[in-house]
Amino acid sequence: MKKEKEIGLIGFGNFGKFIVLHLHHFFKIAVYDPQLQEQISDFPDVKQATFQEAASREIVIVAVPVQFLENLLRVMSPLVIPGALLVDVSSVKVKPVLWMKTLLPDTVEVLGTHPLFGPNSGRDGIKGFRIVVCPTGGERTPWVVKFLEEVLHLQVFIRTPEEHDREMAWVQALPHFIGKGLTQIGVQASEQSTLAYEYLLRFHDIIKDDSDALFATIQQENPFAAEIRQRFTDILGEISENLTHPPTGTANS
Repeated sequence: MKKEKEIGLIGFGNFGKFIVLHLHHFFKIAVYDPQLQEQISDFPDVKQATFQEAASREIVIVAVPVQFLENLLRVMSPLVIPGALLVDVSSVKVKPVLWMKTLLPDTVEVLGTHPLFGPNSGRDGIKGFRIVVCPTGGERTPWVVKFLEEVLHLQVFIRTPEEHDREMAWVQALPHFIGKGLTQIGVQASEQSTLAYEYLLRFHDIIKDDSDALFATIQQENPFAAEIRQRFTDILGEISENLTHPPTGTANS
């Protein structure tokens, strides 16, 4: 495939490197990260760039923690060229899409995405994995969807930012909340493990190495996560209370 387009990638952490691994076959990539000290030499069409160079490409992907995204977009705004496509890959969507639409010039097309996989789950390939796309009415969204489906062979789900975050409060924020509790209580393997406990340990192993920053993003930046956490902890409290003080008429044996 001829590499006609050059992507600007801002952020070269674990997920930024993961993006490069899967996109360098198809695009030239200009990477900027303030923490990047050494030259990028693993791929011939990937180069280290200044912030201005990366921000002024025809397609720009921002792969930074949500906590830093708003200020980053303010700084980027005068550098993004008219007609550019700006894509974020955050695990929440309401705030990032709102910021991109309000802080960037009207001439910039913005697209929210959330790959439902990462460096660990995708270490053996990403074919068949899922990605959520939140369109904002841009003309190039169909091209992006076609590339994701036909070139990267991903399953694409179209959602509004609110639909995405409401669903992710259940399928991401709640499991990570439970997983954090399992980590802090100190679950560990046992010779007396039941099948249910083995599943619990496997679940714990999937998320136990996630960073505190990722946990904070999932819990604090999703506007619907707090409600789900509260409902869950309230129900656990009721269950525990009923076990300690059974309702009148409930058998104790």
